[in-house]
Amino acid sequence: MRKALILVAILLLALLPMVRAESSGLWWAKSYGGSGDDGITDVKVLPDGSIIAVGYTYSFSAGWYDALVMKLNPDGSVAWAKTYGGSEKDNAWSVAIAPNGDIIVAGYTGSFGAGGWDFWVLRLDANGNVKWQKTYGGSSRDWADAVAIADNGDIIVAGHYGVDLLGSYSDFWVLRLDANGNVN
Repeated sequence: MRKALILVAILLLALLPMVRAESSGLWWAKSYGGSGDDGITDVKVLPDGSIIAVGYTYSFSAGWYDALVMKLNPDGSVAWAKTYGGSEKDNAWSVAIAPNGDIIVAGYTGSFGAGGWDFWVLRLDANGNVKWQKTYGGSSRDWADAVAIADNGDIIVAGHYGVDLLGSYSDFWVLRLDANGNVN
């Protein structure tokens, strides 16, 4: 399932710029990453045609795996790429763009939080600088698969909650957070 999601994300990353750029005649296909295990799990296109891509990197991590967020220019060149995380496995699964241009990233972290893996939500400014980051979860493995922004600016995060060490799913979890990541 994870490989299929990664393949779909890579295909979307390759195809979205082509769809958007079709009228201008700008087509491209590029690869990114290093010698380790790196992947993109979600992308969003900004109004100016640039792309925010999120995923994970082993090649450029400070720990085991780190979350990766990249901004690509409309021509596919890298405007910036940043990693986030600690000494354990950290991953970004989904991205949403707030009306003010902030980048909302959701995934999981083993480096911070209550234990196991926890939902991890980061709010970044348009240049990838952390405005805030918060974790949610318990002692089991919990991870966020999706993030969206409600019309009023609330952040909606959904994913798995209470996954045991054998990978058995317990429940799904949906959080509605205010713009500062607080549970109301």
